[in-house]
Amino acid sequence: RPLVREVIGNGGNITFLARNGNILGNNSTIASISQQLSSEEQPQRSGLVTLAANTISDIEVFTVSNFGESSDIKVLGIGDNLVLNNVQLTTGVQFNSPDPSNLEQTISIPLGEFSQPVDIFISSAGNLILNNTETRSDTLSSNLAGSVNIGSPRQIILNNSRINSNASSSGSAGNIEINSGEGITVQGLTENGDSSGIFARTLGSGSGGNIILNTPLLSLDSTSEISASTESIGFGGSLTVQNSAPLKIQGPGRLSVGSEGLSSGGSGNLNVVAPSVTLDNGITISASIESQKGGGNIIFDVDDVFALRRGSFVNTEATNSAEGNAGNIVIESGFVLAGPNENADIVANAIGGSGGRIDITSNQLIGLTEQSEFTTSQLRLNESNDISASSQFGQQGSVALNNIEPDPAQGLSELPRNLLASTDQISEGCSANIDTSSQSEFVTTGRGGIPSRPGEALSSQNTEIPWVTLPSEIALLESSVSSASLPSSSPQSLVEAQGWVTQSDGQVFFVDESYKNTDFQVSGISETSHCSTSTPSEVVH
Repeated sequence: RPLVREVIGNGGNITFLARNGNILGNNSTIASISQQLSSEEQPQRSGLVTLAANTISDIEVFTVSNFGESSDIKVLGIGDNLVLNNVQLTTGVQFNSPDPSNLEQTISIPLGEFSQPVDIFISSAGNLILNNTETRSDTLSSNLAGSVNIGSPRQIILNNSRINSNASSSGSAGNIEINSGEGITVQGLTENGDSSGIFARTLGSGSGGNIILNTPLLSLDSTSEISASTESIGFGGSLTVQNSAPLKIQGPGRLSVGSEGLSSGGSGNLNVVAPSVTLDNGITISASIESQKGGGNIIFDVDDVFALRRGSFVNTEATNSAEGNAGNIVIESGFVLAGPNENADIVANAIGGSGGRIDITSNQLIGLTEQSEFTTSQLRLNESNDISASSQFGQQGSVALNNIEPDPAQGLSELPRNLLASTDQISEGCSANIDTSSQSEFVTTGRGGIPSRPGEALSSQNTEIPWVTLPSEIALLESSVSSASLPSSSPQSLVEAQGWVTQSDGQVFFVDESYKNTDFQVSGISETSHCSTSTPSEVVH
């Protein structure tokens, strides 16, 4: 039996609160409705619907208004996790409900041209799991559709579920924003056989909504998709995946912006923003289009490493056989790399129109090869990692590789104009005439060269430098250095000890043979003048 809040004037709020418990329906309907006969009446507002529990099952929720302002739908988790089973949250469409006074009859409430947007909020304090659940935020008028906001500090999992925002008239679709602290997983098919996923579409002249995902991990299985698109003359929305820490997007599902139909509007852009990004396991990042108006762009804004692994595919192909240019791909990253022979491709091809532009700005591009004579399907069948911006019948695209290695010229400084005399800069202590037997030494030996490029390790391919002997001219140069101010006498040389002297206080001194004929009692000096190996108790030297 439906629960319908229908009053004259502003609608009242509906709240279900199950602390540490569940809200269980039986194909039940909860609706807050504001209906007026015409826009000339004083606008009325529908009430807010709030559901708070650990698990919510088998419930359909509406909140609609045909002329007045609508209120939101809020679904809150009050335990560790929030699980939605067989739940539908719907705003902005025509409402059909059984008549409370006669369940065999149906009440139909058209929204009209002046219907107002309604937002949907889903929030969990832990994991958020949606099983066979759908949210729909639509507009059938010139007004904006409501937005969908979903948040969890941990995992968000969509099992056989869909998040939708649609525009079917001149109004624009609402935005979808999902925030997850640990990751978003999308998998499975709905009961109708549709792909699980997140969708923002326009079916009219209004613009499609934008999708914004904030997450460190995004996983899509082969049946799943996240898409912002247009199927009519309206322009499609944009799709952004971002994170303030490293981001991983893994397949084999599909992220896309696009336009479906030869005369459909232009596509929005697909943006990926993070300090480092990894595409893995056959994920497809696509702005492929059928429209004659041309494709959208794919932009990667990465601070450190952008890695393409195991069949990952970045594609802005224009599939219109007559016209329509491919979109552009812009990659700004510290390093761009692909694993050897993993069929990771970056493609901006076209059929009838011009190929797109692939613009890569990086310190280094590793593991990818530019191609120009293969179709997209041929590139996907090989095992190499390819970059291509070609066209079968139109103008060829371009690939620009911009190296951002430091330019040595930028660090040069102007040398002084007044040169100093070289003789004034030579230390007298370096003269060849001085006795260096007591001087300290630092010796380094070895051979090799320098890396061919700054920042690279020395490899076996670098040029080896042979041993060299100083030319005789060096000796002439040394003899020309004045040593007038050097000390007149050489420093006293060290002499090896030949014995020791023990004083009355027990102190021991090491001595040479010059003490042999003195009044001191010298021990250890024999006729052969060899050193004793005895160890005194205390040694002072």
